[in-house]
Amino acid sequence: EIRPRDWSSDVCSSDLGTRGKSTTVRMIAAGLRASGRRVLAKTTGSEPRLILPDGSEVAWPRRGAANIREQIRLFAKAVEFGADTVVVECMAVRPEFVWASEALLVRATTTVITNARSDHYEEIGEAPGAAATALSWAMPERATAIVAAEATGPEIRAAAQRCGTTLTTVETAGLTPAAANRALALAVCAAHGVAPDVAGPEADAIAPDPGAFFAREV
Repeated sequence: EIRPRDWSSDVCSSDLGTRGKSTTVRMIAAGLRASGRRVLAKTTGSEPRLILPDGSEVAWPRRGAANIREQIRLFAKAVEFGADTVVVECMAVRPEFVWASEALLVRATTTVITNARSDHYEEIGEAPGAAATALSWAMPERATAIVAAEATGPEIRAAAQRCGTTLTTVETAGLTPAAANRALALAVCAAHGVAPDVAGPEADAIAPDPGAFFAREV
């Protein structure tokens, strides 16, 4: 059994959902850095990136397809950089890998679920609630879960109760994707003692993720 989370940290946020994960990771990391934390963050997205404690970023080298075992290497990097906080995007899709990533590798103190919209049919199926069921396997034990209201269905609530985890719902109805991601990120920062007026400007100033959504008229 591999347990890299034996590394002593103050908070480790694991971000899940079908869209918006990389941007939300960037916002959370920036907001927590504003409080003086040494934050190491990793996005998976279209182009995996490692965001260093000074806010700069480098490419995350990868041989072959993405694999949840990358998280072991991430925590080794956290020790190398003297980080006290890690913000990491969940890489898994299939329920058994979602569970393994959380239970054996990350063991987050704060988990964020951006949404539970239908996606990845080839991995989780097309049944109603399949995405939420898959995500529910990432619920941490006796920790905190911050979840967009649209994703706070029976599957997520049952998982939080089973794990003894405090569930905080963030209302995102009517918000643009960017505003919804920001609301979730600021809720995470507030849960760790960073006020919105401190975290907000830093979250607004993040570099865009290489795979971030945009619309263009041609």
